[in-house]
Amino acid sequence: MYFILSFICLCSLAISLDILSIYQQCGYSFGEYSEWLYLKGWKRRLKIVFPSVFSAVIFYLSKKLEIGEIIPVLTAVAVFSTLAVYFALKPKLKIKPVATFRFIRTTVVAFVVSVVVLVAFYCLIGFYSVVFCIFTAEYISLAGALLLPYDKHKKKKYIKRAREKLAKKKNLIKIGITGSCGKTSVKNYLAVILEGKYKTYITPKSFNTPLGICRAIEGMPEDAEVFIAEMGARRKGDIKELCDIVKPDVGIITTLTEQHIKTFGSMERLKDTKYELIEGLEGGFAVFSSDDEGSVELMRRCPTEKYSAGFNGELVKVKDYFLKDGKSRMTFIVGGNDYSVESNLLGRHNALDLSLAFAASLKLGMREEEITDRIKRIIPVEHRLELLKTDNGITVIDDGYNANPLGMRSAAEALKSFGGRKFAVVSGIVEGGKQSERLNKEAGEIFGEVADYLIAVGKNSEIISEGAKGKSVEVFGAKDLEEAKGILYSFLKKGDTVIFINDLPDKY
Repeated sequence: MYFILSFICLCSLAISLDILSIYQQCGYSFGEYSEWLYLKGWKRRLKIVFPSVFSAVIFYLSKKLEIGEIIPVLTAVAVFSTLAVYFALKPKLKIKPVATFRFIRTTVVAFVVSVVVLVAFYCLIGFYSVVFCIFTAEYISLAGALLLPYDKHKKKKYIKRAREKLAKKKNLIKIGITGSCGKTSVKNYLAVILEGKYKTYITPKSFNTPLGICRAIEGMPEDAEVFIAEMGARRKGDIKELCDIVKPDVGIITTLTEQHIKTFGSMERLKDTKYELIEGLEGGFAVFSSDDEGSVELMRRCPTEKYSAGFNGELVKVKDYFLKDGKSRMTFIVGGNDYSVESNLLGRHNALDLSLAFAASLKLGMREEEITDRIKRIIPVEHRLELLKTDNGITVIDDGYNANPLGMRSAAEALKSFGGRKFAVVSGIVEGGKQSERLNKEAGEIFGEVADYLIAVGKNSEIISEGAKGKSVEVFGAKDLEEAKGILYSFLKKGDTVIFINDLPDKY
């Protein structure tokens, strides 16, 4: 019987694979996971309630009818097995779990915890104990709590090893990049440009946490001459922790917007957190966006060598930006000279991000002509205004990674530059804190002005739709992306353009 209970526990975890994935999406944060679990996660938990309660009821009826335990046990095994296979084959996840060592050990410990609980209650109340499978989500958080001391120890070990590796590379140029948006883009653009002069290594994808950066450092080749680290933050002190690992020589502050305000608490705390990069510089210089008040304020506070870039930049200034036929054209002014560039990158904000990479590359010894030549080789970052051509003549613009006010305005401008009917699928902003309603209403206004059809998706759909009122746009609401796609399929035809804005992760 203990083996059967263990098997049922394993099935329960398979059924709850999406909940495990969301725990990972929450960064294994007990507080963030708990908030999701008790405010938003109840619908996902219902699927484990059915087999648990159903099995207990079958056991109760078998007791009443005096037909022994074998029927309810076999019934429970059959129900749990069927559902486990179903959810394993068809998990409704936008972001599938990554089988990291931490994820695997959390899963294993959650399994052990659930087995111990079920066996303990089996000894007290018999097969009724199967009903305790409904607490699988809590077993996951308990597993995380039990592993916390080990995880902290492993984290210290990774950080120590990463610091030691970086310390051995005396001539390595270390660049830290932070901001509310544009971090990944600037990192990738800068890497392409600097590869014309240096052997460059960057943190992959969006590895911008302490463990992510440490993992990246472990994989750094010995002949690397430049290391570019994207530095993410959601709370005060996060950037300081990353600077203590990397000890950057160069700092780049991208645009600061009202993103992640929910976790920071205020715009002032966000700015102070991003300024930790400047406080953590080991000599060198800093580059700031010239086009938002937050970055300009941090530049004024900066005591070290500093430069600005952007449409109002001093070292590198962008002018004459325009979009045509899916390409951007812009001119960079450096030292009184004009350098015109054509790029595959869509969106005005990408011109700003390119100017930041341009400025940093200049100060690292590259010539203007070299930089403009390398810019032509840059391709869009995945899910960031990525242009996709389809076989049926429909143009798709994928801007599904994240959303912020500046990015949405650039995305709307990009959509406007295309011919044919225009569709916008908008999920809005989810971490705007007290400003969320205003920001999502603004999203509706922005796309209501350029789109012919607006599909507002998810929890913010009503507010987004409200923002589009009075605009010459037809508005639809959809509970999720699948429903939005169904609406699209009923309208789209050759020559149309559709843009996807912020495909929200499962935890939202």
